[in-house]
Amino acid sequence: MRVLVVGSNGFIGSNLVRRLRDDGNETIAMVRPGGNLYRLQAQGIQDHVECDIMDLSSISKVLREEHPDMVVHLATRYVVQHRPEEVAEITMTNVGGTINLLEAVRAQGDIGLINTSSCFVYSPKVSPLLESDPLDPFNLYALTKLQAEEACRFYSSHYGLGIVNLRLFPPYGPGDNVRKMIPSFIRSIQAGAPPSMTRGEQRWDYIFIDDVINAYVKVLEGFEELSRKGFESYNIGTGDTTSVRSIGEMILELMGSKIEPLWGALPERSRELTYLCSNIDKVKKAIGWAPRTTLREGLISTIDDLKREAGG
Repeated sequence: MRVLVVGSNGFIGSNLVRRLRDDGNETIAMVRPGGNLYRLQAQGIQDHVECDIMDLSSISKVLREEHPDMVVHLATRYVVQHRPEEVAEITMTNVGGTINLLEAVRAQGDIGLINTSSCFVYSPKVSPLLESDPLDPFNLYALTKLQAEEACRFYSSHYGLGIVNLRLFPPYGPGDNVRKMIPSFIRSIQAGAPPSMTRGEQRWDYIFIDDVINAYVKVLEGFEELSRKGFESYNIGTGDTTSVRSIGEMILELMGSKIEPLWGALPERSRELTYLCSNIDKVKKAIGWAPRTTLREGLISTIDDLKREAGG
């Protein structure tokens, strides 16, 4: 299989390129011009194609020249709480860029597409979320991901494009953005500084990166059958939740640290999601995928990676 990974220099993209190549697939790593390549290089990947998905002619040229069988769309602009000056970039990348990619795929023909969306498109509820549950985006980022989903649905129903939509629950693991909760907490403990936290009562569904990558691989393998159903969304999570405080306590135990985090030092965000959990029955039934990594195993791997990075 020949696969084009759009946004290949991100956390998920770089891991996916490495896995697909290890499995013997011809894989093209596409990055935006001037994009940071450190994650790809950390995976031992030196070759890549530069392309700006906000330029339709550019992405069309890549598809014509590379002739992929499949495109995995991972390019995104992620911001939790946006500033006014970020609105244009977020919407142009997440919505406009997706539409450009869809148009290029339509023009080229006979290419399957996996679109990456987010669990943050759902309306909050205190039980596992089903793909059929009401949608009420959490922030501007989630709104643009939902708009991108609707664009995919339109191109699927009107032009017959084969598209599968994955709604990811929060991934973590080696190579993740160090500003996110888990690596940030670990970094603080490494530095001997007590992490400043909220009360830590939020219960979220965190999924280890290897399990996320396995899901993409299984979808690629079963894409022909999945795409016959028309545009469909699938949750990619663990189906379980853990509180932020419990995660912090597990990290302290695994690192053998007596540091006391400053629980409650930070205020809750506006519209804070206190409960976020996936129901993954649909994807289990469709492709036989299920996560394999326990939270403890995933945290050990993440801690070990950050120790190596720090030279410890």
